[in-house]
Amino acid sequence: MATAAPPLTPSDADEAVSRATGLLTRSLEIEAEQTRREVAGRNRLHGIVVNDGLARFTRVLTDEVARLDDPRRAARRFAEVVATTDTSAFGGVDRLLVRIGAKVAPLLPRVVMPLVLRRLRDEAEGTIVFDREPGLTRHLSRRRTNGFRTNVNILGEAILGTDEAEHRLDLIQRALLREDVNYISVKISAICAHISPLAFDATVNAVSEALRGLYRLAESKTPSAFINLDMEEYRDLALT
Repeated sequence: MATAAPPLTPSDADEAVSRATGLLTRSLEIEAEQTRREVAGRNRLHGIVVNDGLARFTRVLTDEVARLDDPRRAARRFAEVVATTDTSAFGGVDRLLVRIGAKVAPLLPRVVMPLVLRRLRDEAEGTIVFDREPGLTRHLSRRRTNGFRTNVNILGEAILGTDEAEHRLDLIQRALLREDVNYISVKISAICAHISPLAFDATVNAVSEALRGLYRLAESKTPSAFINLDMEEYRDLALT
């Protein structure tokens, strides 16, 4: 039987307004503290988000080109996507570099592609942190010093098989074992293969088995770590 939520009181409204005001004030302070490089990076990111062509270009670059181990195949795919992308939204220098890189990459793939991937990592700095040391430790320490609790989310390709799911689960477990990680996000589709709403009970049982180990590991830490059970697709809502 459903019960109605208690009515809001004036003090509840005052508290909500106070919190919202505090968040807005802090966001303005953070914006004012940004360096010129950070502002330029934010503006470039905004340009990518609002431009469909650049958004597609970025997706292909990160989801396809960056995942190819063979520099020659990566160079060919890079040249293809540049040839079919309207790069007018790029700045003049970036547009020139992308065009030159696409022309030269198929000829010198082992020289050009590492430069392309390095630029991609530089652009993602602050949004995506690569798990190389000591960079990750420094980032987590800096965020903690600034009073932020970092929600760690292990990124990667969609899980297709059991081996990939076990590998992703192992990465999450290793992250939880770190002393500087006490908050982590987990998607059920990342730790269990063959998620299916049609096989509801079987899927719930499989996911629960994987989650129990994570929850026990999180609970064993002092203080306990927090696991945020996330949802990637709407179809996973009921399962999650």
